[in-house]
Amino acid sequence: MLVYGFSGHCSSAAADFACGRGWRPGASAAAATEEQEQVATVEWAYIHMPLSVLVDLELEPLKMVGQRDVYCAAKYCLEHRLVAYVEEQNTVHGIAPSRAQMLDVALASIPAAAPSCVKERLVSLVQGTPRKERKYLAAFRRRWSARYGCLRTEDVVDVAERRQKATVFHQWMNHIWRDAAKPVLVVNMDETSVVRHPTGLWGTVLKGPANKPRRDHGTLSDRRGSLSFLASICPDSDVQGILPQILLANEHQVSLAVLRRLQASGSLPPNMHIWREASGWTTHAIMRRYLSFLARSLGEVVAQRTVVLLVDVNRAHIDHSILLHARRLSIRMCFVPARMTRWLQPADTAMFARFKAAFRRTWREQKACLPMGVVSQETWLRIIFAAIAAVLPTTNWYVAFDSLGLLGNQNSMSQRVCEELGLAMPPQVPRGVPSAAQAALVFPSGMKVDVMTWVHFVPKSALKGLAMPAAAHGPGAARPAASASGASGSSVAPRRRALPASVEPVRWYRGRPVRDLR
Repeated sequence: MLVYGFSGHCSSAAADFACGRGWRPGASAAAATEEQEQVATVEWAYIHMPLSVLVDLELEPLKMVGQRDVYCAAKYCLEHRLVAYVEEQNTVHGIAPSRAQMLDVALASIPAAAPSCVKERLVSLVQGTPRKERKYLAAFRRRWSARYGCLRTEDVVDVAERRQKATVFHQWMNHIWRDAAKPVLVVNMDETSVVRHPTGLWGTVLKGPANKPRRDHGTLSDRRGSLSFLASICPDSDVQGILPQILLANEHQVSLAVLRRLQASGSLPPNMHIWREASGWTTHAIMRRYLSFLARSLGEVVAQRTVVLLVDVNRAHIDHSILLHARRLSIRMCFVPARMTRWLQPADTAMFARFKAAFRRTWREQKACLPMGVVSQETWLRIIFAAIAAVLPTTNWYVAFDSLGLLGNQNSMSQRVCEELGLAMPPQVPRGVPSAAQAALVFPSGMKVDVMTWVHFVPKSALKGLAMPAAAHGPGAARPAASASGASGSSVAPRRRALPASVEPVRWYRGRPVRDLR
C-alpha cells in the first residue's frame, strides 16, 4: 500500500512491485493477464482497507511501519518513474538518456508524500560525486534489466504498415509459385559495402609508454575507400556454388595491374568476378550485366526451372530496359517491399552478418602475418574472396528463405518475423494476384513505375507464341482490314507507310540536309 500511495495511486507500479520487478533477482515484467490480476488485487485490497489505516499511511507513514520500509517504498516509486521515462525516451523519442538527464528525472521523481528524512536519503543516494552517480546508475540498470549503450539508427516503420506490405509481398511470391509451370528457383541478390581498411576491431591492447604508440596504421583514403559486393544466394545447395559473386570497384580502388594479376593467377573460383568500372555503385547497365551473368552461370537451369530474382527496390534495379532484358533471359523479378529488407530479405537477415564477421576475422589473421601489417590491394581482394568462399557456398540457405515465407507458403515463418509484423502466428495470405493498388505498396511512394508489368511477367518464349499469327501472313498474302476506329483492337501492328520511288532520300551532313555531298 505504501508503493500504491507514494506512486500517486498508480496500479501498475504496485502490481510491478508485487511481481518483484526491479527488486527481486530474475523477475521481469509480468504478462498482460498476470498484470491485470495483480492490478485487480491491489485495487481490491485498497478498497477493503480501513479508512483510518489509509489516512495514517498517507499522512504519517512512519507511525505504521519502520523508516526502512518507507525508504524502500519511496525508492521503488522513484525508480519505477525513472524506468517509465527511459522507456518513453527509447521508444517514442529515440533517445538514450545521458547520466545528467537520468539524475534530473530521478530527483524530480522523489515522492512528494514521503517524509522529509526519507527525501533527504533519496537525494543523497542520487546526487554526489560523478563516480558515485555512475555507480548508482549501474546498479539501477542491473535491477531493471537495462544496459549502457546507444540506440541503432534506422527507418521506423509502423507495425500496421509492415504487416500490410508483407501481406502483399507474400501474395506476390505465392502467385509466382502457383503460376510457375516448372520448379521455382528463388535467387536473392543484394549489394553491401566492403571497406578497404576495417577499423574498430576489438582485441587485447597492452598498456605501455607513450614513445611506443600502439596504432593501426591506415591512410585516410584506405579508411574511407570501399567496393560493392553483389552477393547471390538461393535455397538450393546444388545451385548455390555456381551463382555469380561479383565485386564492383571503381578505378581508384582496384588498379588495372592488380586486376590482371588476379585474372592471370587462376586461383579465383570461376563464379567470382571483379568488375572495374568508373563507379563502384550499381546502375541500370550494371544490373543488366548482372542478369546476363546470372543466366550464363545457371546455364540449363534457366530452361529447367522458373528462375525468380529477388532484389530490393533500389532505383538501380528498376527500369524498363531491365524488365525487357530479364524477359529475354526468361528470368522473373520480384521485389522486397520498400523499407522492409531487414525483415524480408534473406541476404540481410541471414547472410551479410556472417560474411562481414568472416571478412574481419580473415583480415585480422592476414594482417598479423604481413610485414609491417600493410595490406595491399591484391591481398585485400583475396581476403574478400576467402570470406565469400567461407560463408556463401558452405551454408545451406534453405532455412533463411523458408523462415521468411518465400518458398510458396508462410507456414514455417519464424516467430521473430511474426512478432515484427505484429502477428501471433504465421499469416493467412489471400490467394490470387495483387491488385495494382496493392502492388504499389511494394515500391517507394515517389517512384513512377508500371507495377503490373512486373507482377504479370511474360517471358520471351511466351511472347513468340503471341507473335505467330502475325508472322503467318506472307509477303503476298492479304492483310486484315483495319477497323474504322483505327484498328485499335487488331493484333496486327500497323506497317509504316513506304515512300514513293520518286522521292529522293534526304542526305545529312553535319546536322544539315543536303542533296549532294559533292
